[in-house]
Amino acid sequence: MLVGLLLGLTSGSDSTLTVHSLLGEGKYGRVYLVKNETGQRFALKVISATGDSCNEIESMEETKKCPFTLKLYDIFEDSKHIFLLCELCPYGNLEAYFRKVCLEEWTFTEEMLNRIFGCMLTALKCAHEHGLQHCDL
Repeated sequence: MLVGLLLGLTSGSDSTLTVHSLLGEGKYGRVYLVKNETGQRFALKVISATGDSCNEIESMEETKKCPFTLKLYDIFEDSKHIFLLCELCPYGNLEAYFRKVCLEEWTFTEEMLNRIFGCMLTALKCAHEHGLQHCDL
């Protein structure tokens, strides 16, 4: 596990990243909360350097102009892994956000739900325009 580790990864910004916690695991790897020297927070996706990882990178590259998809800031690698430095979603996925809202007894208005689903449909349209199918929508 990488938690607590300083990664002296050579990225475009030549920044040192500190790994703070594991955010989640998926089919292709793990995602960690990392901070750079200035305290800026990112998600660092660590995936195996295999053929499948190329699909993940291509998907993120293809959809980076869509305002409602996760932003990919940098890509670097070592002999076994590819590291994707991404935008951090502080509320996690949509399910986690809905759970948080329900626990705090907030109310969703129709306008809020229309905005959320409109953003999701725009992201899905962008992915489909590039011939992509993505399990993380």
